[in-house]
Amino acid sequence: MNCALSQVIYGWKIGGISIGDRVVVQGAGGLGIYATAAAREMGASEVIVIDGQKERLELAKQCGATRQLILMMYLL
Repeated sequence: MNCALSQVIYGWKIGGISIGDRVVVQGAGGLGIYATAAAREMGASEVIVIDGQKERLELAKQCGATRQLILMMYLL
C-alpha cells in the first residue's frame, strides 16, 4: 500500500464512513480516485465525484463512482 492510499483510508476511518453512506469526493486526481475506490470498498452506497475534466470523471466511474458531476456546468 502506498502513502497516498493509506492517507485516504485513514481519512475515511476518521470521518466515520459506514456501510450505506453517501459521500462526495471533490476532485478526481490521484487522491480522488483512491478516495472513490476506498469509499466503495468500505461500504459507501453512493459516491459522488466532482471534477472539471470528463476524462477524470470517466476513470472515477470505473473506480466505483456512482455519480459524476462536471464542475464547469455549475459555475456562474
